[in-house]
Amino acid sequence: MVHLKSLQSGHEGGYEMKKKRILALALTFVLVCSNYAWADTGSRPEHGLGSEYASKVRTASSSNAEKDENYDKATDSNAQNKATRSNALLMKWDESEKITDIVLVNNYHRYVQIKWNVSGSYQCNLYRSEDGSDYIKLESGTWKRNYTDKTAEKGKTYQYKVTAVKRSSDETQDPQETEGRVLEVVVSDKEILMQDQEVTVGITGQVKITFSGFEEAPEGVWRSDNGNVISITQEGVFTAKKRGRANLFFQTADGYEVSCKYLCYDEMVPPSEDMYTSREWTVFRITNQNRMKEGHLPLSMVPLMQTGTDIRKKELTQKYSHIRPDGSSCFTVFNEIGYTTSSMGENIAWGYSSPAAVMNGWMHSSGHYKNIMNDNFVHFATGESNNYWVQMFSGCYDDKLNHMELFVPADMTFKKASAIEDFGVVAALNCTEHGISYMPVISQMCTGYDANQEGQQTITVKYKDLEASFTVTIKGGSSSNSGGGSGSGGGGSHSYGSGGSSSGGGGSSAGGTGKGPGAAGISGAESIPDYVVKGDWTQTKEGGWRFTDSNGMPYLNQWAAVYNPYANPTSRQNSFDWFFFDANGNMVTGWYQDGENLFYLNQNSDGTRGKMVTGWCWVPDQNGVQKCYYFNPNSDGTRGKMMRNGVIDGNTVNENGEWTVNGVVQTK
Repeated sequence: MVHLKSLQSGHEGGYEMKKKRILALALTFVLVCSNYAWADTGSRPEHGLGSEYASKVRTASSSNAEKDENYDKATDSNAQNKATRSNALLMKWDESEKITDIVLVNNYHRYVQIKWNVSGSYQCNLYRSEDGSDYIKLESGTWKRNYTDKTAEKGKTYQYKVTAVKRSSDETQDPQETEGRVLEVVVSDKEILMQDQEVTVGITGQVKITFSGFEEAPEGVWRSDNGNVISITQEGVFTAKKRGRANLFFQTADGYEVSCKYLCYDEMVPPSEDMYTSREWTVFRITNQNRMKEGHLPLSMVPLMQTGTDIRKKELTQKYSHIRPDGSSCFTVFNEIGYTTSSMGENIAWGYSSPAAVMNGWMHSSGHYKNIMNDNFVHFATGESNNYWVQMFSGCYDDKLNHMELFVPADMTFKKASAIEDFGVVAALNCTEHGISYMPVISQMCTGYDANQEGQQTITVKYKDLEASFTVTIKGGSSSNSGGGSGSGGGGSHSYGSGGSSSGGGGSSAGGTGKGPGAAGISGAESIPDYVVKGDWTQTKEGGWRFTDSNGMPYLNQWAAVYNPYANPTSRQNSFDWFFFDANGNMVTGWYQDGENLFYLNQNSDGTRGKMVTGWCWVPDQNGVQKCYYFNPNSDGTRGKMMRNGVIDGNTVNENGEWTVNGVVQTK
């Protein structure tokens, strides 16, 4: 504040006064004072202490002559004031500091706590300087009288300055700021650290806490902000009570408080063998592959939800509808099993004889596609009974999947070119709302794997910010499971028989009709069935082939009846055939194991490369020796599989499927 004392002592009238700062352009204003000391609240902080002003004062009396006389006196003395910087007319910032004190409360590494007192009702600015460098503002216009600096590093010296701020009622005027007071702090090396933990329900243990820089551990008070999930004793012993999250706190006697986060989850156990069938798991895998291909997170399966889906798949054989046999909505099955969710969806289908076929139908129907790609869904379960299929989806209210562990088969040795899906690794994830859930580990979730690199490899599995890893050993030779997925197929998983239909539910529009696979291997010029997919074939730089349908969707990990523009009908080649595409979208050739069934996909570049072979076929081994096998040509649920241990057309095949005569394998 700038003070101006009257030139006339003892004058009982007020003073009308004008002032101007000595600048090229003068600022002039008028006010009336009733005392002899005038506080200039219009002066700017940037003018600084000791700024010089020239002022003219005249008494507000009734005598004009007296006014003029006093005015002239003030004017005459003005020049002298400029030269001598007389205190009588020199207006300066108030030397009376409003910050009465500033003290250190706590001094720890990354926890320096200060407080201050203010004379009067003023907001404050807080600044910090490191070793005398320029001040950086930490707080602006705060009414607080304390501050905790959680970035102050041990061993460093900081200067903390607090100033008082007075704001004018005139918004055009800048606020005034006092010089303030400074506290210098050398940060100690004392530090208390607590570690975040993820623990299983039922576990009791000591909180992990470290005291550094103390002669002896300080006493303090423990507390939990969610005792229903994690309780804590005053000895620092916690008990995990149920799924959820809690923060644990430790506060010293001087007020220094540290905390850590605890996540509590159910014990992670592998899925039971009877929880789902291999065909259902294959649908699960293909669903997640399609979701991740389009930028969505994979879904996980909750056992209780799978129980509801098992009920629905049986009901569909009685009544093929989103309405249950008792007349209620399909979603009432969730109420029946005690499963709560924020959002729900259902897809159903009938007549599809393989996981790949039903997924192809759903993916090409807008209603089902919307359910499959819906980001409101977190969990998923699938069921199948006698070619009746159902997918059920559900969401979470909050705190979705937050802990992941992997279950890995005992034998993790595979041949070169094996796909990650071949390994059969299952990810178990905790959902705070629904408990443990499962998903198949697929290639899109993984990094660090080279299918052509022999030796031991560590593969990292990622879901959002969760990570886990497993080890696999790759040996020479090539895998017969090129591109296949573990647990895929099952008896009759690749039947190419009757057509089917499907409809979407759960808030999505009703799905259209999706036709299932029909008979292949028709010779001559045949019409193209409506289940045959058309699109674009592209050749990779490695010489392989990939297929994208007319909707721009690449085919991954699935069988499909695809139009083949390279076939020559005059040579009795079919204009369409069944092909399999691996996890990367590459057309598979040669031997391919799908569940319990073994198939052979044409390796010859004759215009039908990659097609599924049926009937008798001579197949060369690695040494060029050919043996004859028989592949089922009938659409009976096992079309294309290699036949074993039987007599076909009077010819015998052994346990390896090889044609034998009098027990001798025939070769050429």
